[in-house]
Amino acid sequence: MSTENKELEAKKQEKIDLTNELKDARKALVKFRKENELKAGEEPEDAKLQKTFKKLNQAIANKESELEKVKEELKELRPKKGFTAKYTYPTVKDEDSGEEREMTKAEKKKFRAKARSEKKRAEKGEDTPKKAKASKKEEKTEKVKTKKKKAVQADEEEDED
Repeated sequence: MSTENKELEAKKQEKIDLTNELKDARKALVKFRKENELKAGEEPEDAKLQKTFKKLNQAIANKESELEKVKEELKELRPKKGFTAKYTYPTVKDEDSGEEREMTKAEKKKFRAKARSEKKRAEKGEDTPKKAKASKKEEKTEKVKTKKKKAVQADEEEDED
């Protein structure tokens, strides 16, 4: 186990111990109030009782501050989970000024969609489906053109007759 892990475990244990001590201190205050028939927020009038009451409250305040310090130290000791970006966005030339700039939200959205579609295509082992779609469109337009040509030729033949 590395020294960082040992230190982290020690701080965790210290936090547990302090929380238990804080609970005990609070229980002692509650017990003191019950013994002296004091309601919450009420302070004793007797000087001796006031002295013990202040000691109990001071003990609780000290434990709370120690616990807060330990919690902060524990936060610093915990390993940080860094955010890893799924996509790295390229810089884009600004249309107006021609300078390099970061992508806008809409551009990033299009970039991600394009990257996902390319990834799917790569997994399937396909080439670019856009070209396949383009060739289908070309075939359709060619079919339409040939139909129109045939219709025009048929009209010309009828006119010649």
